Amino acid sequence: MNKLKKISISVFTLAIAVLHPCLHADTPGQGDFGLGLMIGEPTAVSGKYFIGRESAIDGGLGLSIINNGFWFHSDYIYQLWDVFDTTRDLPVYFGAGGVIHKREIKETNKEKEDKIDFGPRILVGAEFHPRKYRFSFFGEVAFNIFILHELDIAPGLAFGMRYYFE
Repeated sequence: MNKLKKISISVFTLAIAVLHPCLHADTPGQGDFGLGLMIGEPTAVSGKYFIGRESAIDGGLGLSIINNGFWFHSDYIYQLWDVFDTTRDLPVYFGAGGVIHKREIKETNKEKEDKIDFGPRILVGAEFHPRKYRFSFFGEVAFNIFILHELDIAPGLAFGMRYYFE
């Protein structure tokens, strides 16, 4: 495992460990922390930690399928629980955060090089929380803006599932 992956995993784990004892969410029949998989762009292990009923921190650690590389993102999310009148189990959410992406880039007349890029991202999505169950299904669209080597906007679309721990 390379150094960037180790640092990213350590920072995410440390943040959850430090914040967990002092923060408590009022989520519907679930725990505060969910862990699962997301498939799409990116394909990643996905985590979400509620810091209140309407707010959460999420993150993903995995691979970019389109840009072929390692991927890490983390976002602050605001959830709207009553957008749909039919149920309170389907909040719509939006948020912003950051993304780090390690990818292979071939420059003109040069060999391929691994480059690390980062930048801000914005997202919107929806997450279905079935009552009395400890899992959820979600889908989201994100716009990632890479700024380090060259300005690049990379859209993302992913669907996933998380299991919530107590």
